[in-house]
Parts: sequence; structure tokens; C-alpha cells
Amino acid sequence: MSIHKHDITVLRLRFLVNMNIEAVNEMRRNIHSSHAIKQNGISIERKSLEKKIEETDDFESHLDLMCLDDQVDFNDNVKDLADELSVLALYKQIEITTKKSVVIAYPDIKLKSLFRIKDMIKNLNKKNIDITSLSFYTDFDELRCLNNDLKHSGYVGDELANYEGWEEGKAITNIGPVYDRLAPNCVEYVNKFVNTLIELRLL
Repeated sequence: MSIHKHDITVLRLRFLVNMNIEAVNEMRRNIHSSHAIKQNGISIERKSLEKKIEETDDFESHLDLMCLDDQVDFNDNVKDLADELSVLALYKQIEITTKKSVVIAYPDIKLKSLFRIKDMIKNLNKKNIDITSLSFYTDFDELRCLNNDLKHSGYVGDELANYEGWEEGKAITNIGPVYDRLAPNCVEYVNKFVNTLIELRLL
């Protein structure tokens, strides 16, 4: 029984369906869990120090309390960094999956022509694929804009500001809820994209 090139292409594409971001989520969960444990320990230690200060008002206890505040800030920064890295990792995984699937489905499309979103849209339109019409494309595009702004400046750029909740020029903060909102929809977008390629190859 011979296997046609067409069949191999579809098989390779099917391996890319159901993109798994559990590794990213697990990293984030572990850091958040560690943050919660550390902050709880600091909270207990703070109460003990505050009680000691009430009783003795010694300088060393005040100094220890200041050090605890520094620890809280450091732990919060690590937690925020985990959220930021999760956004970057999620977008990178989507980017890799998208480019790989396009090159598999359409070897005539050069990889270098897929690095800019406008070029990708243009090249895929030539194949009768309009990614902007796919389910959750706007979530993917918001993630793309967020990824770019985090990498380049840490401030909201003009593209990201087109989406609700973002103000151009403002520092990007509180990323955790944004990741929670965008991640599952972006996975759905990628799966829809790859399935669209498969459907077209099966025609």
C-alpha cells in the first residue's frame, strides 16, 4: 500500500492540532504557588514582629520589618515575571506551530515571509485563507500586540491600545488576568487554523 505525499502532509498537520500549553501553565502555577507560600510565611512573621515592636519598640525589629517589606516586593516581582514569561512563551508556541503548519501545507510559502503578521495574512489570502475571520483571531492578535510591547518596551503601544482595557503609553501591569483570558481562546484559534489547513488539503 503506497502513501501519497498528500496523505503525509495531512498526517503531519494533524500532529499539530490540539496545541498543548500545559508546560507553560504548570510553570506559572508552580511560581504562583511558591509565591503564596512565601507570602503567607512573611505575613506570619510580620505579625510576630509587629507584636514585638508594640512591646519593646527596638530598632532591630523595625529593621527586620523593613526587610520583610523588601521580600514582599521581590516575591511580587517574581510572580509578575512568571505572568510575563507565560505570555511570551504562549505567543512563541503559537508562532512556531503556525509557521510550521503553513510550511507543511504550502512548501512554496517561504518561512521568512511569515514573520510579520501583515505578510502572513497576505500570503495566506493567496491560498484563500483569511485568518482574520477565524474564531478567536482577535484574542490571538491582542496576544501578539502584548507580546511585542512586553519585549520592546514594557509599555502599551498603539496596536495594543486598540483593544479594550489598554491605554497607549501606560506601563503594562497586572498581566495574570489577561493571560487567563487570552490563553484558552488563543489555543482554540491555533487549532482552528490548523484544522482549516487540513480541510483545504483534503478537498
